[in-house]
Amino acid sequence: MEKDGKRIKRWKGGMDTVQTAGYLRDMAAEGWILEESGYLFYIFREETPQDLTYRLVTMKSAPTGEELAKYEAEGWKKVTHWEEEYIFVKERDIWDDDALERQMMIEEIDRQLEREKTDRKATGILGLVLFAFFGIILFLQYGTDLFFEELGMHLFVNFGPSLFFLIFGGWLVIRRLRKKKERLLDGETVSAGDTDWKGSRIRAMIAIVVGFSLIGWALYLEADWNEKITDLPMEIDYREVPAVRLERIEDAKLVRTGKDVETQKANILNVYGPAFLGWHSYDNAVRDHGMLIIMEETETEQRMRPEDGDRVIELSTDYCDFLFAFMAEKEYKEQLDWENDIFEGDNRWDARVVQEMDAFDETHICKKKFTGEAILHILCRQGKQIMELEYTGQAEPERILEEIAAVFDAQK
Repeated sequence: MEKDGKRIKRWKGGMDTVQTAGYLRDMAAEGWILEESGYLFYIFREETPQDLTYRLVTMKSAPTGEELAKYEAEGWKKVTHWEEEYIFVKERDIWDDDALERQMMIEEIDRQLEREKTDRKATGILGLVLFAFFGIILFLQYGTDLFFEELGMHLFVNFGPSLFFLIFGGWLVIRRLRKKKERLLDGETVSAGDTDWKGSRIRAMIAIVVGFSLIGWALYLEADWNEKITDLPMEIDYREVPAVRLERIEDAKLVRTGKDVETQKANILNVYGPAFLGWHSYDNAVRDHGMLIIMEETETEQRMRPEDGDRVIELSTDYCDFLFAFMAEKEYKEQLDWENDIFEGDNRWDARVVQEMDAFDETHICKKKFTGEAILHILCRQGKQIMELEYTGQAEPERILEEIAAVFDAQK
């Protein structure tokens, strides 16, 4: 009977049906009797401690009067339900504990098997569809020879093992569940680990905390809440940040402008590196087609001025390291075509002097004026590496090319 009508709400997650039944039983022994079940919480009312046994049953539809009468004939009384989960209770008979736990565990295994089969089937179909989809894209984009010689194998190496482990791993889970069910049907007692609701909830809460922490950290980095006006450490070399450093092509001593540089987020996928603002910012990312990584890219923006002057010098770089050299060749050609289209279709560009050099496999240099400011634009390719650079200072192109060569060499 009720003591003072007090009610409490408790989280219901982190447990399967067998563990939940044990949890509700322990709560009843402490004087908290289940009254209502919701989406995330159970509501308990305070009463005198009782020795009760709970049973959780999944029903696809509301039980009929005949079904309820069957449970009542066995001593069960319906307490509450939430969607398909129905909870029954009766006075505890300690001699029935093992049999009841075994029965609920078998029902829980059946639910897990059904869920696992559905998930594996959906995963397999989706994986095969994505595999075929990206294979067709690469086949149409790069042609028969390159696809079968290099790209097809690379696609298989990237997708194949993942798809195999997703399907094979699911088969192992199903096999383990079936073996466990067979042992229970043969009379094996439910293990203490299967009924340990406390340990299960602790593991679930740890997983939730870790998951939210990782999401929060990703949002923190992505939103640039960690932006600071700070110098890029000099000990970071071209291997770590593949970008020409402004202070290495200028003779004058340079200082920060005091103006933040807007981080230029590339329209590409996956992880961005840290951003250093104030005088230098850079983003690092990996562009991929699904799981097939085709290129790693690093973009930088640098703004500094001579210590004894007010003229701001700007340097931006875009370094790309492709999976194959032919991809870099294709990108190089597209960049040149895009630049030519810009000069032909935009009258804001009022001058351009083009110079071809043999410093790398392909090199294109042009000086251009845009709204009155002279810009040196360099595009060069060495193997599967490309560097695109724009610069507003006075350094000679040959000096910049030497630094670009050092960047390329540092990646080997």
